[in-house]
Amino acid sequence: MTVTVGIEVKSLLIGESADPETVSAMHNFLSSQPEVAQVYRLITLQLGSELMVSAKVRMKEPVSALKLIEDINRVEAALRTNFPQTRWIFFGPDVRD
Repeated sequence: MTVTVGIEVKSLLIGESADPETVSAMHNFLSSQPEVAQVYRLITLQLGSELMVSAKVRMKEPVSALKLIEDINRVEAALRTNFPQTRWIFFGPDVRD
């Protein structure tokens, strides 16, 4: 029991990916957002009870840079609302095919 607790505490302190169910739910959530055309990469890092999230996505065609920023801010806010354990988000729009 003590060894199991020690391993779990170590993984929380050092950091590991969020559990697969959370990662899948986040991926599905981001993919379903009207501003997002495609999720290329989603990386999570569990830091204690909080998550750090890095998402690389193709956004739907923005009209302007301001619209792109507003769309990203909207998606980030919605992600935080639906996954309140998310503390940090690094959101990178991309245009690769």
